[in-house]
Amino acid sequence: MRTRIVLAICLSLLLLSAGGCTTTHVWSGSDAAGIATEVRLGDEAQIRLTDGSEVAFVVTEITPETIRGAGISVRFEDIESMRAERDNPGATAILITAMIGLAVAIGEVIEFSEAFGDAVSGSN
Repeated sequence: MRTRIVLAICLSLLLLSAGGCTTTHVWSGSDAAGIATEVRLGDEAQIRLTDGSEVAFVVTEITPETIRGAGISVRFEDIESMRAERDNPGATAILITAMIGLAVAIGEVIEFSEAFGDAVSGSN
């Protein structure tokens, strides 16, 4: 009985964590080369421009001079700072696998301790 409760709790945690792992990168505007080489299509970009305004979009195109998305084109030279987030499916898969392994291991420990407890109490 306790095993099922622990497994249910572990699997609930697994479902909560299955929302995915996200990687965040932050650059200053002076690192245009870093932005151009590190940002990927599909990243969610949040950009502060040198004029103080901010834009946010999903990156659909990267050229040597600009980054584009949602009909917006921003020149690298106009970027004061930028933050880009992307889902990391590899890390999510590792997390899910680890959570399943943990749930199984906890279940086995509980089963063993229950069996050991029954054996000890039965011999008295």
